[in-house]
Amino acid sequence: MKTMTLEELQQNAFNAFQTAAEGTVVDVTRDGQVIARLSQAKLTEHTGITPLVESDFYQAADGVVAWVAEESEPVLVSTGLRDKSILIEPVR
Repeated sequence: MKTMTLEELQQNAFNAFQTAAEGTVVDVTRDGQVIARLSQAKLTEHTGITPLVESDFYQAADGVVAWVAEESEPVLVSTGLRDKSILIEPVR
């Protein structure tokens, strides 16, 4: 398990997503509260969740994580890292 702030995620999104894709759960905090959790996923395990695939995703990752936290809906992300995906879930 790794914890990082939303600001740290903004600065280092690629490494955060790579860490999650390789199996380490990453908790993202804002103002000291965990707002979202990034974890390794397989596309086939989450058929009810619409996959999000975006070429510049790493640059937009902080916004997507904040959006997930606000909207309370999980998002599945295809990372392009050896067919690994990440599940971003809101934490309440």
